[in-house]
Amino acid sequence: MLPYLALALYIISLITSLILMLTAKRMEGANVHRKVRGFKIAVAIHFLLLLLFMSRHLLSSTSAGFLNLSFLLYFCTGAALCGWAMRTTVPWLLKIYFLLFDASIVLFLIMPFNFSVFLLTADFKKSDEVKIPVNEHYYIMQQGTVVQQSGYPIYRVVKHHGMFNQTVQYNLNFGGVLDSVHIISIINDKSANIRAYLKNPAKPNSADSSDVEIKLQHEAKDEIQRQI
Repeated sequence: MLPYLALALYIISLITSLILMLTAKRMEGANVHRKVRGFKIAVAIHFLLLLLFMSRHLLSSTSAGFLNLSFLLYFCTGAALCGWAMRTTVPWLLKIYFLLFDASIVLFLIMPFNFSVFLLTADFKKSDEVKIPVNEHYYIMQQGTVVQQSGYPIYRVVKHHGMFNQTVQYNLNFGGVLDSVHIISIINDKSANIRAYLKNPAKPNSADSSDVEIKLQHEAKDEIQRQI
């Protein structure tokens, strides 16, 4: 649930940035000094959130969740202030700084799940995902902190694009801990039938298996699927 809330807040910040860019023009002719002063106050709050997040290295007693929330708010306020910065008389370096926040929409479109992890942890690599190759283009990865149902891990199908990964299917439940997979057949490059081999906690040297159909193209909705 948290990754979806983080992405929702990020989308709201992008919309806010667009609204501020469109409405700031109306204030330009009337009280310029007042507008700049309001922008400076907003920027001060933005950098205060950054300092709060950076303090995690000094304040070990502070909860990790609170510090992660401070980074999420720091990043989203940066994205929201981009539109205001573009229509305000401020140094170009500051405008470029805020523009980088809105440029992150490229990462959001290419790899939304990884980007949501980044918003919550400030680290693309901070997830305990298990990466199992399906072929040279597709992988099955464990969804890190996603709530596990029936005590089993939840997985997702990822397509590799150079240095980026695109999730094409979320919330796969194989009914156990995945050990390896084997492709049985590929259907019109849209889906594939695979045999998933599962680790058996009761028998460390053996593995059960189940036949599962996975998607090879991006799905519009989340659903938990399992076929045996």
